[in-house]
Parts: sequence; C-alpha cells; structure tokens
Amino acid sequence: MVFSWIELVDEFSKMVLICKYSFMEFMKSKIWVGVFLLGSILLLLSYISYSFAYGVAERIALDVGLGLTSLSTVFMAILLGHALISKEIENRTIHMIVTRSLGRKAFFLGKLLGVIAVLSINVIILMSMSFILYFLLGGHYSPLMLFSVLFSFFEATIVLLIVVFFSLITNATLTIIYGIVIYILGYVISSTLVLQYVEKNNFLATVINACYYIFPNFNRLNLKDYILYQKTIPMETLMMGTAYAFFYMLLVIVASLFIFENKNLD
Repeated sequence: MVFSWIELVDEFSKMVLICKYSFMEFMKSKIWVGVFLLGSILLLLSYISYSFAYGVAERIALDVGLGLTSLSTVFMAILLGHALISKEIENRTIHMIVTRSLGRKAFFLGKLLGVIAVLSINVIILMSMSFILYFLLGGHYSPLMLFSVLFSFFEATIVLLIVVFFSLITNATLTIIYGIVIYILGYVISSTLVLQYVEKNNFLATVINACYYIFPNFNRLNLKDYILYQKTIPMETLMMGTAYAFFYMLLVIVASLFIFENKNLD
C-alpha cells in the first residue's frame, strides 16, 4: 500500500514536471504575438461595431466582442492542440522522453495540462480586452462576466481535447477539419432537432438525436444572452453547465489516454 502511494506521488511529480516544461515551451514561442494580434483585431472590430451602432451601442460592442473572442479562443485551441502529441511522435523525440522511468500516462497528462494552462491565459487576455473596451464605452460591470470567462475557457478546452484526440488517430489536416466541424455542430445540432422537416423524418431525427448526445453541446456554455439581456442567470444553469463541461472533458481525456497508451509510436 505504501509502495503504491510512493508510485502515485512519483508519477504525479513527473506529470507536473512535464506540465511545467510544456508550459514554458509555449511561453517562449511566438504564439503570444498571435494572441495580442488577435486581441487588437477584436478591439478594432468591436469599436467599429460601436461606431455604427444605434441604441445601446456599448452592448452591441460587447456582443460582437464576446462572439469574436469565442471564435478566437477556439482557433487558438485548434492551433495549440493539433500537433501537441503528433509532433513529438513524428519527430521521434517521444522515444527519448517516454522511458521506463517516465510512462506514457504521465507524459500525456503533463503535456495536456501544460497546454491547457497556456490556453487559459489566452482566454483571460482576449476576454479582458473585450471587457476593457466595453467599460471604456460606458458599460457596467456584471458578476456574470467572470462566469463568461470561465465558460469560454470550458468551451475552448473541450475543443482542444477533441483536437488532441483526433491528432492521435489521423493527420494534422483532418484533425483541424474535424475540430472545426465539431465546433460548428456543437452549436447547430440542438436547433436542428426542432426543425419541422427533421421532426417528420424518424430516421433523420434518430441520427441527429444520436449526434446530440455524442458531440458537445456548446449552447450549454454560451452565457452571452444572459450577460447582454437578462442580467441574471439561475444557479442551476451554472451548475449544470459546469458539470456538463467537466464530464465531457473527462470523457475525452480518458478516451485519448486509452488510444495513446495503446498506440504504436514507431
């Protein structure tokens, strides 16, 4: 029993070490140039929407800013995840890293946690830029803004994990395509179910229902309407959204870990 705990602590320390080096590797890369470039474009487009808006212009600027930020963080997730593990396999550097002293599980989870940490910083930076512009244009603070940052992080992390999953079973190009398609499906499937044509076609309704439970439902994580219009959100909605995100992330991590541990690295 003591030996098992020692092994567990040892594996955890190795995972943290890989996470640290993975995080530092991304921190030293040029990815931050892209982040701040994206942030500047977001500010510009949000301000343009404010300039041409009528009525509550700052709300429209926030609407545009949140939408573009969501797209930008997902783009960063795909960019970060599509070659996270496959690059190590193709360059054969994984053979020097994964040894008897460092198992596949610790390596995979360490790399994953490192890139998730980087992604969280990206989300915070981009969301903060949208909020700063909103405040400068006369908007008011709402506690829901903090939840929107958290749920945007959940959304981007789910996309990242899905991209990493597909990178283990296919090439980089198809991985990116699958990531984009699943992101789009995550928003449109739920609304497709209520279409009259789908309701009348039993076979199509069954297929779409199956897809509804297989693919992520990003509408559960979208708080934009609550922030812009309702100004409040039921605690049950927040709890259910958080639980859904954690469950889906855990499911994809377990599936990816299973594939990676059984994958031929030669």
